[in-house]
Amino acid sequence: MGEVTMQEEKSGRRSFVRIRTVTIEALGDLRKVWDLDVFRHTARELKGGIFEVQGLLTEAEIGEIRSQGYEVEVISDADEVARQRLKELHRQENE
Repeated sequence: MGEVTMQEEKSGRRSFVRIRTVTIEALGDLRKVWDLDVFRHTARELKGGIFEVQGLLTEAEIGEIRSQGYEVEVISDADEVARQRLKELHRQENE
């Protein structure tokens, strides 16, 4: 089996996540170096000099940045969130 391309990696199952690291530069690298789908408006400094940002990552991306020392907390499965929102919209249309 060949290597997984970045496009194939980005098309996999995605999760909403919180990513934490100890430097603001490492937080910036998530977008600049890794080209990850992070939500810059959620970036903040926590107590103890920890920096956090939320994003939408594939399992492969999560594994890769964890291996580079980032702490990643999975918040929810993006596909499940989308399904729930569609159900809500459908319910509202039928009222």
